[in-house]
Amino acid sequence: MDGEIGLCKILSDRLKIPIVNGDMNDSLEFKALLKIYSKGDFMAYIGTERCMWGLKGEGINDSLDIEKRYSAFVSNYIEKSGRVKLLDSERGIRFYKSNYETLLKRPFDLETLAPTNPFDSISAFQKIGRSSKEIRDQNLLRIIDMQLKLHDKVFVVFGGWHLLTCEPGLEYIINQYK
Repeated sequence: MDGEIGLCKILSDRLKIPIVNGDMNDSLEFKALLKIYSKGDFMAYIGTERCMWGLKGEGINDSLDIEKRYSAFVSNYIEKSGRVKLLDSERGIRFYKSNYETLLKRPFDLETLAPTNPFDSISAFQKIGRSSKEIRDQNLLRIIDMQLKLHDKVFVVFGGWHLLTCEPGLEYIINQYK
């Protein structure tokens, strides 16, 4: 958000320090999530977190524009980048809204889209979110471990929430190399 990772990339390039991307490929993350959750729950979560929040932030409120952008999101991100195979009935905004309302037990309205509580242990929506983050964080820890096997020192840059979830794993990995 504030450009820290971008600045690290620029400085690393100037100092000729190699960089390894710790982000997980979307298709691998989606494949793992779809082993745990239905397509409906998956689409409700990913559609909200990675599409609708952005539309709300842009102040989009025209229903045709929302539908058009959601359709492009599904086609370009979910299907092409994420390699998720969807039926025609699963591509549309009706499928998304229906599953959103079932999962969150409230009507979908972009203007009043409210955040969910990240610490709500009961929320089905949050369980999917935690699973997504766990899958991505486990991948990140594998990459850090692999890099420590190759190099004496590794500098890791990631968002603060990752530290909360990765700290025990990071401590375990670091202790192996002491």
